[in-house]
Amino acid sequence: MNILRRALYKIFVNNIIINTLNLPVVGIIIPPMVGLYYGTLDIWGDDWKIISEHKEVHEFIFTVLSVITIFILFVRGVSEQIKSKISIKYNELLEELILLIGDLVKKKKDRFHKKANRVKTRCRCI
Repeated sequence: MNILRRALYKIFVNNIIINTLNLPVVGIIIPPMVGLYYGTLDIWGDDWKIISEHKEVHEFIFTVLSVITIFILFVRGVSEQIKSKISIKYNELLEELILLIGDLVKKKKDRFHKKANRVKTRCRCI
């Protein structure tokens, strides 16, 4: 089970492709560019010769961009879901660690006060 979790973590969270897909530049620049291409095909597809004379090429590009878009959305969705679960587990672990350290400090303080009450002072004050 741990091997599967590690593999899923490596595939969907911690690799260069996922890190690249999660860059703000990718989310800000690429979608408008693809949308502009789709819009250009739809609006001027029959009028512009570069599009109308090469319909097969543009159909292929459109199909590839559609598949890549769906794949990227799926991978980013899964990645965000896994990151969210990891973040929740991390916060729970951090809270438990804080409570443990608080209990440890309290026990040390109580032990110190208990021993300090038993210490006899040997003060030779003048």
